Amino acid sequence: MPQELVSRKTRNKFREFLVSWTTLRKINDLFDNHAIKHIQLSQDQLPSGERRALVKCYYASVDWSNPQDVRRILNVFADILNEIPTTEEEEKQKLVRHLEEDGYVYNDEQIVSRKLDTALISAIAKASLDTEHLNIYVDRINASVETDPALAIGSTKDLIEATLKTILNGCSFEYDDKKENIPKLLKKVQKVLQLTAKEVDGSKKRCRRYKKSSEQYWVYCY
Repeated sequence: MPQELVSRKTRNKFREFLVSWTTLRKINDLFDNHAIKHIQLSQDQLPSGERRALVKCYYASVDWSNPQDVRRILNVFADILNEIPTTEEEEKQKLVRHLEEDGYVYNDEQIVSRKLDTALISAIAKASLDTEHLNIYVDRINASVETDPALAIGSTKDLIEATLKTILNGCSFEYDDKKENIPKLLKKVQKVLQLTAKEVDGSKKRCRRYKKSSEQYWVYCY
């Protein structure tokens, strides 16, 4: 059975905080803002209390072992933490500690995790890189630029690799997932998209300019 990326204890703590802290409308807004689906459960599946039941209906749509789903729910949790008033600082820190026990860090109004980011990049590479996932990762990279530069650089490289693999997967072009690094993947993408210097239409000057810019780009990345 796949490992859940957020413990049941942490999920329940956030749920109970919402029950005691906010309104039904606010709960709807928090989850809807991050595209968490509401699943209508039968009455016998619901806990007591309208707000507790509402949270469970949103939780029911989340695959807690899926990094994409977990990334969205962590964004919900981050919004909750960001909106907790200073008068509730003690409760806020309790929630932060539960996240830390699960391997997450709350910093600069974001919840981050190197492990989760790596898992999400891997999942994207196996499926497809759409606009939503791209935006999520750009946000993650931006959030760690100042606080953890090594994480930002590593995440950027992982995202580049996932992008190249997505292109190759979409074009049904074979590659060795374990042995081929970014430069090798790039060469295959250039070939499949006919972007090598010999295949680019235009003057030799334009081809040279393209080749030079590509070389400069990879020098920057490495």
